[in-house]
Amino acid sequence: MNTVLENTESSNALKPMLPAVKGGRAFNGNHKDKGLIVHYVYEMTNYSEGDWFNKSLCGTEPNERSYGWTKTDKNVNCKKCLKKLVNKN
Repeated sequence: MNTVLENTESSNALKPMLPAVKGGRAFNGNHKDKGLIVHYVYEMTNYSEGDWFNKSLCGTEPNERSYGWTKTDKNVNCKKCLKKLVNKN
């Protein structure tokens, strides 16, 4: 069972953000439909594949039928995440 974690500004103030894509639908185990948009997502304390459901910096999050977020080494390309990051600094 996946747990959706609520993010608040105070709880995430010191947490690092990682580039991540939505992992795709979890029903077939294939995950060929994973996302192409790379977001900034607050890191989980105890990370495990398929359990990462935090909100991204822009506010999007995987739905309950999803595999959750998947770490990536690609550059963040979400325009909303990049804009919010610039506004935070």
